Amino acid sequence: MKKYSLTEVHNNLSMLIHQMEEMRTPIELTRRGKAVAVLVPKHEYDDLTKATLSPWDTLMAFRKQEDIESLNLDTDIFNERKVLENEQQFNF
Repeated sequence: MKKYSLTEVHNNLSMLIHQMEEMRTPIELTRRGKAVAVLVPKHEYDDLTKATLSPWDTLMAFRKQEDIESLNLDTDIFNERKVLENEQQFNF
């Protein structure tokens, strides 16, 4: 990732944006040698801000997509966890 001071960015913003678009890589902006911001290409910003599913919705989507029986999972693991949770619930 290339680094540029805010002064360089101020004086060359158009050129730096063009360079970032061509190289498709972020540019780090610095003030007095310390990083203060990152200029990222639009496609990368879109990837970072893409809406994600909650863990529950992800599990439900996975269940719809996959044939759980064909995965050959040992479901006893889940039952053992349930037993442990119940035992912990009643320990005072």
